[in-house]
Amino acid sequence: GTYASALQLCAAVCTSAALAAGGLMFSLLQGPMPQLAYASVFTLAALLATLAWLSAPRVIIGESAETWTTGELGRGRRQETGPGA
Repeated sequence: GTYASALQLCAAVCTSAALAAGGLMFSLLQGPMPQLAYASVFTLAALLATLAWLSAPRVIIGESAETWTTGELGRGRRQETGPGA
């Protein structure tokens, strides 16, 4: 698509930043508190995953997965499912 390379670049930069932040936290905590070092990296990953999930457009506007994938998003029509639809 039009913005595919920009999205790939953004994903690569954000992934690198997350890895750098996790590595920094791990290296600072490794000596004095090794268990906390591992927990901090896990917590960072969980927080970033939760933030990404909550900021996804389909979660924000509360659309169903079927509506999201059929292209009916934002048009005021929901796709009916089931018998007689």
